[in-house]
Amino acid sequence: MAGATPQSNYKMVGSAGEFQVSAKDRPTVAFFWAQWHEPSKTGGQMDQVFLALAEQHGGITFIKAEAEACPEVVAKYAVRVVPTFCFISPDGTLVDKVEGANPPLVAGRMQSFAKVALDGSLQTSDAGAVREAHYPVEQRIEGLVNSAPIILFMKGSAQ
Repeated sequence: MAGATPQSNYKMVGSAGEFQVSAKDRPTVAFFWAQWHEPSKTGGQMDQVFLALAEQHGGITFIKAEAEACPEVVAKYAVRVVPTFCFISPDGTLVDKVEGANPPLVAGRMQSFAKVALDGSLQTSDAGAVREAHYPVEQRIEGLVNSAPIILFMKGSAQ
C-alpha cells in the first residue's frame, strides 16, 4: 500500500473548517493522528489501513486530520488518544469510535458502518439505535467488557 495514490474520497485536512466542508452531508470516517505517533504517520501501519479502507469504500468520505491542528473537531468527537477512528453520520453525529492502533477492530467496525451508511439509515441522529441495530452482540459485549476495569452485571427482569 505504501506509495499508493489517495482515492478521490480521501482528504487530508489541517483545520476544523476544512474538516466540516469535507464531511458535510456525507457518511465519514475520520482518522485522527499525530506526527509523533509512528504507526499514524504517512506510510505507517494505521495510515496504510486507512488508505486501504478508503479504496474499498468509495461511497464514504475518509478524512485524515492531525489531532493537534483541529482542536475544535477533537473536542466535538471526544478524541483522547491517537490514533482514533471516528465513524460519523451525514448529519455530523458520532456513530462509533475506535481508539488505538487495532487494524482488525477498525476493519470490522468499518464493515458494519459501511452497511448502514450506504443503505441510507444514517440520516437519523439516533446514533445509539443505529449502532445497536447493526453490530453483532458479541462485538457490543466485547466493547462493554473492555470499557472499564470493573463492571457490575445484574440479573433481573425488565419489569
